[in-house]
Amino acid sequence: MPTDEHYDFIIVGSGPAGATLSSHLARTPAAPRILLLEAGGANPTPHILADRYTTLARGDGSNWNYTTTPQAQLNHRRIDYSRGRGLGGSSAINFAVWTKGPRDDYDEWARRVGDDAFGWASVRERFKRLESYDGSALAGAGYVRLKEGAHGVAGRVPVSFAQGREWGFDESLVAAESIRLQRNLDLNSGDPIGVGPVPATARNGVRATAKTAFLDDAPWNLVVKMEALVQRVLFDADKRAVGVALVGGQTYYASKEIILSAGALDTPKLLMLSGIGPLEQLTAHVIPPIVPLPSIGRHLADHPMLQLSLQLPPNTTPRPSLFSCAPALAAARAAFAATASGPLTSVYNNLILGFGKLAHLHTHPAFLALDPETKTHMSRPTVPHFELAALGPVLHPSARAENDYFPLFVFLMSPKSEGCVSLGSSDARDPPVCDPRLFEQEVDRVAVVLAVRAAMRLLQAPVLREFGVGVLSAPGGFEVGEGVADENVWEWVRENAGTSWHMCGTVRMGRAEEEVGGGEGGGIDGEGDANGTAVDNNFKVRGVKGLRVVDCSVLPFVLNCHLVSVAYLVGETAAEKIVVEYGLDLEGT
Repeated sequence: MPTDEHYDFIIVGSGPAGATLSSHLARTPAAPRILLLEAGGANPTPHILADRYTTLARGDGSNWNYTTTPQAQLNHRRIDYSRGRGLGGSSAINFAVWTKGPRDDYDEWARRVGDDAFGWASVRERFKRLESYDGSALAGAGYVRLKEGAHGVAGRVPVSFAQGREWGFDESLVAAESIRLQRNLDLNSGDPIGVGPVPATARNGVRATAKTAFLDDAPWNLVVKMEALVQRVLFDADKRAVGVALVGGQTYYASKEIILSAGALDTPKLLMLSGIGPLEQLTAHVIPPIVPLPSIGRHLADHPMLQLSLQLPPNTTPRPSLFSCAPALAAARAAFAATASGPLTSVYNNLILGFGKLAHLHTHPAFLALDPETKTHMSRPTVPHFELAALGPVLHPSARAENDYFPLFVFLMSPKSEGCVSLGSSDARDPPVCDPRLFEQEVDRVAVVLAVRAAMRLLQAPVLREFGVGVLSAPGGFEVGEGVADENVWEWVRENAGTSWHMCGTVRMGRAEEEVGGGEGGGIDGEGDANGTAVDNNFKVRGVKGLRVVDCSVLPFVLNCHLVSVAYLVGETAAEKIVVEYGLDLEGT
């Protein structure tokens, strides 16, 4: 085998976690030889932020285009489950929203896995090393006031607000007061409760991805191979991961570790293809078992998402005249490219987010039936039950490009329903079978009705209602008040809900001392104990050696934020642990 087929570390997947991890390890004084394998292509073109809501449908090979199985609670609809393909992973096609989440979520993560590295005090400092956070665009106007010492200014991930403000920016802030969401001048301080503008992973109106942040200037010892789809991890007789085999037959070997960063859908798929997972999955697809680990692929969690939309009078915003007229859009793109000016400096650039709690949820029998630890966590001061987002795109299929709308997203935070990822076949080229089982738990169905009602009240605020000439999508049509019955709201949810693409939890992290197959509770699908954890708090896969998982599949629960920030954080946290374990901060090791 040629010497260039051997490395110190092999990392599979170049999304935010894998790119951060590989870059960090490669830049240490020890300069280990790193191979980064990416199943997709280069994703060479940087995209302006105004295009951030159309990237899912680009059709250029940057999306795996996964879908879910029919969802029982959503009228058996299949839901889009897009995942990024190519350098940068999903950071190249997501909505580019940067939210860090509640400090109480991170402290709960640390408690569950027995490691303060995941607590807010440690996480806050790690975020500061990752980000280059610029709040200046909106600070002068009083919309943003960053907490002192809360954000980094010299990291590799650009985070910023845009200068321009569309119609609906101020109106959203005023309307939020009608549902008692107070102004929050720094949603990323560790306490997101309230309403305010949110930054994007962008600089000067151009999207930043994991590729542009960490891979475009990769050091000599970081080798990146594209169009390299891994079929399985290779093990020796002692169950140590020693290499990977691609679907084309090529093999690569690592002297230290194999690290999977393929994401919450493809990482469990790859583990099962490699003989690590539920025994019934391995048996069904004739895969020789290395370690029967029932929890692999289980505990799939996500934030359900819906959208309500008011139709506005013509010419309320520049969106219709811009995006329904090819010459106007071409001129706007030319102006932006030449001088960073014109309508594309404001359109789709700033979002307003609101995070809130549902007071009536705490007295509902479905909430009271939850276990004490879950109820305690959901009651902590910084943990939201819902999120609202204004000024995004209109996603309803009957929306017309020439019409003006005010779209309002509703995200269910702190969901309790969990699904699973399983194999469609033993061929890595086939997609995983994804069943998030959205709204399976009654408490989620109760909470989403309350959250939609909060959104309905916001749309009734005079500052918005006076502009509304109709409703594109909302329970009860334009009469979005309290007169709509809960069952009608729920039926509307069943027909309109989707996902926010925040999938996680399928290779769940636990404490260092937990045994393989450990954990409490009865199991799933009658297969024994699937409620255990799959990796320890050092990201090491249980039952084998030399194999880690470093992506959002390790999250013990879905954090209450947009997860791209957490993916970067996971990569940075794992890198710090690996650097210490192997002494990579010393030259010549």
